[in-house]
Amino acid sequence: MFKKVLIVLMVGCLLLGMATRAEAENAVEESETPKDTVTDTLTQSRNKSENGYRIEVVKEKLRGGENEEEIRFVSPEGNVVKTIESYNYKTSVSEANGQWNTEIDHVEAISGNKNAVLIWKCQYSTGYDPQGKEGPHGDKRQYTVELLNARGETAFKKDFEVYHPGSLAIPFWETGLSKDGSTVFVFYGDESDTFHIEIYDRNGVKLAEAEHANDFYGNMEISPDGKIFGANTYKEGLGKCMLFLDVDSGRTKFVKSSGEDWRGYFVLSSTPVLPRSGMVRLGWQPFGEKYDKIPGGGVKTRDVSFDEIPSTLSNLFRGKK
Repeated sequence: MFKKVLIVLMVGCLLLGMATRAEAENAVEESETPKDTVTDTLTQSRNKSENGYRIEVVKEKLRGGENEEEIRFVSPEGNVVKTIESYNYKTSVSEANGQWNTEIDHVEAISGNKNAVLIWKCQYSTGYDPQGKEGPHGDKRQYTVELLNARGETAFKKDFEVYHPGSLAIPFWETGLSKDGSTVFVFYGDESDTFHIEIYDRNGVKLAEAEHANDFYGNMEISPDGKIFGANTYKEGLGKCMLFLDVDSGRTKFVKSSGEDWRGYFVLSSTPVLPRSGMVRLGWQPFGEKYDKIPGGGVKTRDVSFDEIPSTLSNLFRGKK
């Protein structure tokens, strides 16, 4: 009897040891498997909080034969819990007591993994019909930014007072959403001709901000993980340059992006082949007669971290002079 009990105990210990070893091996494998903190950690937490809800964009055929794009918020069971029109700069104008009131609604972006929709709305009044002859600018406008989650619920909403600078050629308002849906950027100008960049998370918490005295031009981008913001602007002593904002630290960097015989550009998210997380793709291109026959004009590119971003692209691509 004692021998039988001893054998049972030995077998039990052996099985327990094998299970423990398997768990340890699995733990080692998991620890050695590289994880993308953006696509894994954030996506897992959001899927858990939103329980499998998703966003779909569909085209509905109207009676007149036209297609109308619709954004649908769908439950895990496939039920549509909310719909909104996929509108671009939907404008309505009304007149009351000698004032013309304008309202503009715009769907700015849908995140790449279909877990968030960014919308903004604008309201302003003028003493002339904005749909008629062009009138004076320089007015203040009220903008509202709203982020909807996959359930169709408002994750956050924020109001901004924005100053129209008097020229349609000068950007005074821009918003954007990171591809993973974690981060929103807002660019706007105020009455003192100061331009602001503000970065928010999905709950409307301000993560970083920056101010600049010169207007912006061309593209503004935020990296897919929402960690770096970039834009083209001007700066005294640099001329045409790029502004980069590191969201985690709040640091900014200016990069000279144009010279006598060269020009440059940056990429954060506007390409199918993206820079790695935490990196900016900088491009440099010489121009002139001797480069005209070279395919691509002699373009060079390099991916760098925020700390590696130089003060001028010529330092990065053809050495200091």
